[in-house]
Amino acid sequence: MRHALPLGLALMIGAAPAFGAEGGAIRSGEHDGFSRLVMQVEPQTEWSLETGPGRAVVTFPGKPLTFTTAGVFDKIPRTRITSVRSEITPAGTRITVELDCECRVSTSFVGAQYLALDIADRDAAPAEVTPTQAEAEDPAAREARESALVYNAEENLLRQIERAAEQGLVTLPPAKDSPAETAEGPPPTSLSEAYPEFAETTPPALPNAPEESEPPALPLAMPPQPRSGDGLEGLFASDQIQATTVFDRYSARATDRLTQPVLPPDCVPDYRLDIGYWSTTKPLFDQVPELRQRLYGEFDQVNPVAVVELAKLYIRYGFGAEAETLLTDFDVETPDKRLLIDLARVVDGRAVTPFGPLSRDTICPGRHGMWLAVAGTTPAFRDADHFATVQEAFADLPPDLRMLIGPHLIGNLLDAGRPHEAQLIFDTLSRVGDPPSAELVLVTARLKAAEGEPVPAIRIMSGLVEHSAPNAIEALERMVEIALVENFAIPDRTVTDLRSAALENRRTPDEAPLRALLARALAARGNLGEAVEEIRDAKADTAADAFLDSVAVHVLASADPQRVGPATYARIILASGDLISEMPENDAAREEIASRLLELGLAKAAQSIVIPAAGRDAAGRLLLARAYLTQGDAPMVRRVLKDMDGAEAADLRARSFFIEGDFTAAQAELDAAGLDAEAASLAWPSGDWPRAGEAVTDPERASMARYMATRTGETAAPPPSEDPSALAPDQAFVEPLPQLEDPSLDAARRLLATGGKLEDFIQSLLAKD
Repeated sequence: MRHALPLGLALMIGAAPAFGAEGGAIRSGEHDGFSRLVMQVEPQTEWSLETGPGRAVVTFPGKPLTFTTAGVFDKIPRTRITSVRSEITPAGTRITVELDCECRVSTSFVGAQYLALDIADRDAAPAEVTPTQAEAEDPAAREARESALVYNAEENLLRQIERAAEQGLVTLPPAKDSPAETAEGPPPTSLSEAYPEFAETTPPALPNAPEESEPPALPLAMPPQPRSGDGLEGLFASDQIQATTVFDRYSARATDRLTQPVLPPDCVPDYRLDIGYWSTTKPLFDQVPELRQRLYGEFDQVNPVAVVELAKLYIRYGFGAEAETLLTDFDVETPDKRLLIDLARVVDGRAVTPFGPLSRDTICPGRHGMWLAVAGTTPAFRDADHFATVQEAFADLPPDLRMLIGPHLIGNLLDAGRPHEAQLIFDTLSRVGDPPSAELVLVTARLKAAEGEPVPAIRIMSGLVEHSAPNAIEALERMVEIALVENFAIPDRTVTDLRSAALENRRTPDEAPLRALLARALAARGNLGEAVEEIRDAKADTAADAFLDSVAVHVLASADPQRVGPATYARIILASGDLISEMPENDAAREEIASRLLELGLAKAAQSIVIPAAGRDAAGRLLLARAYLTQGDAPMVRRVLKDMDGAEAADLRARSFFIEGDFTAAQAELDAAGLDAEAASLAWPSGDWPRAGEAVTDPERASMARYMATRTGETAAPPPSEDPSALAPDQAFVEPLPQLEDPSLDAARRLLATGGKLEDFIQSLLAKD
């Protein structure tokens, strides 16, 4: 399987903001007797230094940090340091420095934000601050710098205390009623003034990101000055902080445990799942031989007690397969056998036994509830109170066992849509301090995605894929899912990775899901034909027809005709009807496809697609009526919509009457539905002249409507005006003509005056046309 940068969008990833305040360019500086490399990291980030002949390695366990080394040798020669390499592995980040000297290697943390690696000659003075530098430094500047560094350490401690307070480990006193007094300290200073290495180069810009013209100042706020009147008496006058130890936390709940209600009958009490006591203080490989010697007693009789104790020991240290094999091979019957087998499977990440103690859909508190949540056969989250018992049980596990099963619990909580609770478990797990497993790295990425940070999530998952981690395929699948949800473009290399993964997993349960994901990725790239072909091939190669049919429906329903090409889209849809069954669950997809076909003017194709849904769904009936209307089949429109209420149905029926020329029936249909505006638009063609005169805004058309209303007798004719020559042309059009049966000079004058106005009116109409 070829592993390239999945979703390798240099623009997308490069333009994204840097994760946190860590990483970036490794800066360098040359000094008298030593060379210095500087890396930007947070104070709480764990790191370690390993040295060997010609090499020094700085490791940041459990954290993928992006460091760049392009400009390292711009400021230093290659006399001591010959190369610097940064790489991200499933275990974290590693900085490898190759040396060409027998130098002294040391580290120091500078400015509460920078880790300095010093490569010094053996006979050189220590690299921190030489006496000459200390003497030359201005006392006021030194005091300001040292105060700033101390204050930053205090700030870091306060952040840790706040985090502990959020987790209930410390209790802070409530704020006093009186407003806090503050005093302004001296103006902030910048780290670059005290340490020149930090002002030598501008921070590196990510690809396609605008570079800053000057290095940003790193302000270090100065500590506030002591308030007048504060002293030891004021400090001890009230409680400042109250810490809760693990012993305090659980001892304080002892009384509560004694008064807990009776457990449901299917729940296992906590004492039977107290895994921390399933091992002694001896190393594992000292305990195993002792227990194996006790497996057989006199006359080669199996000792069931020893079998159970050894199985529990295996489970305690995560050897689930060994524990299950032991229990089944010896075939001992004990009350906890089924429970132990389920636990053995859970610690191995395998499915539990059907109808076993960890497969019951029962709300159990405490340890049983925790193991049920880890097993994933029941909801990982019930409610806040229940989760509190699950979290407590998880925190009570030995650290190595937390590290083993924690990723499964976090993943199940994320699957249940509970990112906050997943983060709480992650925080409990992250205190263990061991290098993270590939499973923990993956759930770290999933947490990032759940927090709305898809780009960092993709970066972490890509590291797992590139380094062929044990869970690389799951990382690839979840990474592509994120890209599909976020509408990121998927490059050719990712498609190749998916093809390779599907081929590697041929004839396995993972083949169908991988090929389905490949089809979705192809469709998202606009290759709808390739996607459909992949689904058909997968159906022929696997026994997952129902699953692949559902994927085909999703792919076809979500395809964009403009991206695929209208003609290509129509051709593929018409040839893929067999992939969309007539089951009710596909009605929404059929309606979506029919709507797009109607937009393309393919009414006959839309009709054939939507007919199965029209018999069950109102939206389907409306789309079918639209298809018939587009084809000019007015009677079928009314037949499909017979007895159907609603404005849209009435509008379609009215349109069917309209195309037949029955404007009166169309207007009546709209009036009955209360669609006054639509009905008014049909007043003119239907001959409703009074209504047409009120509905139109054109004065000429309004005058003609009033004239027709008087001719048909629907309205009374207005009385003759006293002076026809003063009328406007549109008013003259509705002016009653003089009676010529009894000729008179006045009638002739009125006729001549009105005739001129009528000519102007007709000329204005002709000019508009």
